[in-house]
Amino acid sequence: KEGGTMKELYQEELKKLIASYFVMTRKTENISQNKMSEWLLISERSYVEIEHGHNLCNPISLLISLVYYCQDPLTFLEDVRKVLERVNNSVA
Repeated sequence: KEGGTMKELYQEELKKLIASYFVMTRKTENISQNKMSEWLLISERSYVEIEHGHNLCNPISLLISLVYYCQDPLTFLEDVRKVLERVNNSVA
């Protein structure tokens, strides 16, 4: 668990993954950060922090994104699994 607890390691990797998916969704939809924040029911500042990989989103925003805006939610979940396994393997 060098470099942090398992939870911290998961969080850091998930921040990157969620940020990349949100950016991809926003660019695919050709919308502003402000509009994306409205869709996810969060402030624009909070959205920018997520998109820059500084914070994780709340569960409601993630679910809204997956149900309504993510083009392939199953691929997203598979990518989450890969991230978790990569973290697990890095500390094994």
